[in-house]
Amino acid sequence: MGEADWLTPEDEIFEKLVLVDTGFLTGAPVRELASVGIFEYQNVFTSHHKLVYRRINADVYVYVIAAHRQDFATLLMKRLLKI
Repeated sequence: MGEADWLTPEDEIFEKLVLVDTGFLTGAPVRELASVGIFEYQNVFTSHHKLVYRRINADVYVYVIAAHRQDFATLLMKRLLKI
Protein backbone atom coordinates (compact mmCIF):
# COMPACT_ATOMS: atom_id res chain seq x y z
CA MET A 1 0.00 0.00 0.00
CA GLY A 2 1.49 3.31 -1.06
CA GLU A 3 1.30 6.76 0.42
CA ALA A 4 -1.50 7.82 -1.91
CA ASP A 5 -3.62 4.92 -0.66
CA TRP A 6 -3.77 6.32 2.87
CA LEU A 7 -3.59 10.07 2.17
CA THR A 8 -7.11 10.31 0.76
CA PRO A 9 -8.79 8.54 3.71
CA GLU A 10 -6.65 10.56 6.12
CA ASP A 11 -7.75 13.80 4.46
CA GLU A 12 -11.39 12.70 4.70
CA ILE A 13 -11.01 12.05 8.43
CA PHE A 14 -9.55 15.49 9.10
CA GLU A 15 -12.13 17.21 6.88
CA LYS A 16 -14.94 15.51 8.78
CA LEU A 17 -13.41 16.43 12.14
CA VAL A 18 -13.18 20.08 11.10
CA LEU A 19 -16.91 20.03 10.32
CA VAL A 20 -17.64 18.47 13.71
CA ASP A 21 -15.38 20.91 15.55
CA THR A 22 -16.92 23.97 13.90
CA GLY A 23 -20.46 22.72 14.57
CA PHE A 24 -21.42 22.35 10.91
CA LEU A 25 -21.86 18.60 11.42
CA THR A 26 -23.39 16.77 14.34
CA GLY A 27 -23.21 13.01 14.39
CA ALA A 28 -25.80 10.57 15.60
CA PRO A 29 -25.47 8.88 18.99
CA VAL A 30 -23.50 5.64 18.85
CA ARG A 31 -26.19 2.97 18.59
CA GLU A 32 -24.40 0.43 20.77
CA LEU A 33 -24.05 2.95 23.60
CA ALA A 34 -27.44 4.59 23.15
CA SER A 35 -29.06 1.18 23.64
CA VAL A 36 -27.79 1.26 27.24
CA GLY A 37 -28.67 4.91 27.86
CA ILE A 38 -25.36 6.59 26.96
CA PHE A 39 -26.05 9.31 24.40
CA GLU A 40 -23.11 11.73 24.64
CA TYR A 41 -20.86 9.74 22.26
CA GLN A 42 -21.61 10.45 18.62
CA ASN A 43 -20.40 9.04 15.35
CA VAL A 44 -19.84 10.29 11.84
CA PHE A 45 -18.71 8.39 8.78
CA THR A 46 -16.22 8.88 5.99
CA SER A 47 -16.04 6.62 2.96
CA HIS A 48 -13.70 4.23 4.83
CA HIS A 49 -14.02 4.99 8.56
CA LYS A 50 -16.37 5.48 11.47
CA LEU A 51 -15.33 8.22 13.89
CA VAL A 52 -16.60 8.24 17.47
CA TYR A 53 -16.29 11.46 19.38
CA ARG A 54 -17.64 13.31 22.38
CA ARG A 55 -18.01 17.06 22.77
CA ILE A 56 -17.18 18.41 26.22
CA ASN A 57 -17.84 22.14 26.41
CA ALA A 58 -16.04 23.59 23.37
CA ASP A 59 -13.66 20.65 22.89
CA VAL A 60 -14.12 17.57 20.70
CA TYR A 61 -12.48 14.36 21.91
CA VAL A 62 -12.04 11.54 19.41
CA TYR A 63 -12.26 8.09 20.98
CA VAL A 64 -12.28 5.74 18.02
CA ILE A 65 -11.41 5.88 14.35
CA ALA A 66 -12.40 2.50 12.97
CA ALA A 67 -12.15 1.16 9.46
CA HIS A 68 -15.42 -0.22 8.14
CA ARG A 69 -13.83 -3.67 8.02
CA GLN A 70 -13.03 -3.74 11.75
CA ASP A 71 -15.22 -5.34 14.42
CA PHE A 72 -16.56 -2.02 15.66
CA ALA A 73 -18.43 -3.27 18.74
CA THR A 74 -15.35 -5.03 20.15
CA LEU A 75 -13.07 -2.11 19.28
CA LEU A 76 -15.45 0.36 20.91
CA MET A 77 -15.73 -1.59 24.13
CA LYS A 78 -11.97 -2.07 24.39
CA ARG A 79 -11.36 1.62 23.78
CA LEU A 80 -14.04 2.99 26.07
CA LEU A 81 -13.45 0.47 28.84
CA LYS A 82 -9.65 0.48 28.27
CA ILE A 83 -9.52 -3.32 28.37
